[in-house]
Order: sequence, then structure tokens, then C-alpha cells
Amino acid sequence: MRSPMTQPTGQAAGGLDDPEPPYRHPIGTLALVGVMGVLYAVGWAAFYFLLYLGRGPLLP
Repeated sequence: MRSPMTQPTGQAAGGLDDPEPPYRHPIGTLALVGVMGVLYAVGWAAFYFLLYLGRGPLLP
């Protein structure tokens, strides 16, 4: 019995000329993780430069 995910040769969903593989990597997930990383870095830098350095050094 053939798996429902496999198709007979020459009968792919897009025909014989379909250059796209049946599985594509999750590019949207990678983009989301990248955007969240950039937002975290920008937020951290904002706290550091605007809040921590804005208060000045600690005085003993």
C-alpha cells in the first residue's frame, strides 16, 4: 500500500515541470524569530543607554 503523501512518478500535483519540492522550510518562523531577536536587542539597548546611563554613575 502506498503512503498518501507519495505520488506516482509523473503525476505530481503540479505536473512534470513542477520545480518546487513538496516540502518547503518554514521561512516565516525564521523571520519571526529574527524579528523578535531584533526587538529584544533594541529594547535592551534602549534600557541600557536611556535609563541606566541616563541616571549616571553610582556614588558611594
